[in-house]
Amino acid sequence: ICVSGEGIYQEWGKPAIHLHAGDIIDIPEGVKHIGDYAFAGCCGVTSIVMPESVTEVGTEACFDCWNNDFGTLSSVKRFNEYCFGYSNNTNIDLQNAEWMYRYCFRGNPNLVSVAIGEKFWRFDSYNDFIDSPNLKTVKLYSPTVCQYNGCFTDSYRAGMTLQVPNYLVNNYKVDANWMTFGTIEGFSTEEGCYFGRTYADSPDIDGKIWFTAPDPALRIAEGEMIDVKITEAMDYDLVGE
Repeated sequence: ICVSGEGIYQEWGKPAIHLHAGDIIDIPEGVKHIGDYAFAGCCGVTSIVMPESVTEVGTEACFDCWNNDFGTLSSVKRFNEYCFGYSNNTNIDLQNAEWMYRYCFRGNPNLVSVAIGEKFWRFDSYNDFIDSPNLKTVKLYSPTVCQYNGCFTDSYRAGMTLQVPNYLVNNYKVDANWMTFGTIEGFSTEEGCYFGRTYADSPDIDGKIWFTAPDPALRIAEGEMIDVKITEAMDYDLVGE
């Protein structure tokens, strides 16, 4: 809903629409990509809901939308530079996140919790969540220790809780970057998520295959050879079951 000012909204292949106070922006289901600067500076907009079909949000697409909470953003895989910078997000659950570019959630003063799914294992850039003073809980589902690149404000980390899979707690506690969080605690992973490689791939050179066990109670030993059905491809790795 546009509550003040004027602007222009245009869907791909359709004529531009002039917006005035009281107009509603309805992003239809089926839209996959929110383009660069799509809603940048729309501080008078109080309700933009991302449909579940959106998988990528462009550079500064929702930058400075400080009246809008965009929901959990669970379907989005790729977050480009400053895409939600200086917005009003409160709790985000990035279940399908694979890649984030710098400053993508910078300056969200009401953000209190962040959860990032198992497909995400590396912060490629820095300052993704800086200047969010009320951020208290970060939950990482990655089955390996995430690579850190200055993505949280140093001065706030002492008051934050980092939640990671139980079997990785000690690894995070001795990591020079992650150990600065005030509290590091574990949680049980019932998904049975593993990673491996094909017999022809080399460690630390070729990509990984992330996969889940068909039975959560099943435990697969390291070095065991198994068949995995590939269901999805990421930028560098594969996902299967």
